[in-house]
Amino acid sequence: MSFSFNSKIPLYYQIREDILHKIEQGHYNVGDQLPSELHLAEDYGVSRPTIRQAISELVQEGHLIRGRGRGTFVSQPIITDNALAFSTFEEDSNIEYQWEKVIECRRIYVSSEIAKDLHLANDDEVFEMTVLKGNRKNCLTIRTSQIPVKLAPNLLEEKNLKDLKLYKILREEYGLVPTHSKQSFQSVPAELEESSLLKVDPGSPLTLWRGVLYSCETPMARVKTLFRGDRFRFEIAQNEGTNDTVVMKWVNLPEISDCF
Repeated sequence: MSFSFNSKIPLYYQIREDILHKIEQGHYNVGDQLPSELHLAEDYGVSRPTIRQAISELVQEGHLIRGRGRGTFVSQPIITDNALAFSTFEEDSNIEYQWEKVIECRRIYVSSEIAKDLHLANDDEVFEMTVLKGNRKNCLTIRTSQIPVKLAPNLLEEKNLKDLKLYKILREEYGLVPTHSKQSFQSVPAELEESSLLKVDPGSPLTLWRGVLYSCETPMARVKTLFRGDRFRFEIAQNEGTNDTVVMKWVNLPEISDCF
């Protein structure tokens, strides 16, 4: 364990990272009970409040779960194989995509922004894949995925990539299963290239979703999806009986034929 009292990194965060590392390495498995706060405090040589802060963050992020009167246990992954981090807003909604088309698939050096999001060095590379998706009458979304080359070195050679099985390949061939994500939404005007692909006027409103998908603590993909602002509306609804669970859903608006 890399643990230092002289480090600029807070002690609780070092402990949090060490516990996560042990989960990833199989030292703690799903369902295993963690040692008590007192035991961990003695092992790390810190106070119980420091341990409690590290544990609390892991509980909030879904890596651990507390059983009242029973202790703290390693939880199931936040996102399962059948529910990718961005599927809440596309695959699990009522958007009826009827076709998908690869616009571009290439290997590029990272920008400073990509390097920061994916924890890469400035000379690292990513695979970048852009896909246009639509239904019978409309061009609906543009999705761009960026995958670190070092995580999936032969990705462009995969036989199923042309069939748009990108995340299935990452899951089955490279063991990269999304467990959680960082996400944001904002409204943006359509740039010239985007307006051409989506068959809208330049400057038309689009909704931009950005996300970084993580496989445990490893950033595995940087994803950007542009949704046509005139084809969808965005709803946020709180689940009954909860104070902190939010469900986000895309809803189709009446169609106007504008595609190919």
